[in-house]
Amino acid sequence: MRALPKLALAVLVPTLTVGCATAPRSIPTSQPQGLAVIVENHAWEDVSVYAASSGEHRRLGTVSSGRTATFQVRHLSASASDLELVASPLASANPHRSGRLMVYAGQTVTWTIHENRLGGDVTIR
Repeated sequence: MRALPKLALAVLVPTLTVGCATAPRSIPTSQPQGLAVIVENHAWEDVSVYAASSGEHRRLGTVSSGRTATFQVRHLSASASDLELVASPLASANPHRSGRLMVYAGQTVTWTIHENRLGGDVTIR
């Protein structure tokens, strides 16, 4: 009769110990989403800035003449995206265009707009 409680204890203790063990936690890896767009406007006119990607134009905001503004483009996936930035002057019909850019989520695009409308300078980091 004494062997039964010892046997029950021998089976029960390891079972309870395994039940208390915690599984290793996985570290969440967050994928960067979207990108930052910095627009430096060296043109003489205020501009409305748009991001064009996959046939879709989204207005980012307005940058006054001689000013710099930062915008977040959140609709990009983590994979590469074909993006073009367009700056439409508020008093003219001839927009500034960055040209096609290959960007990835998490990057920062700096676009300097010049008066001559030749695309300006683009840096991607």
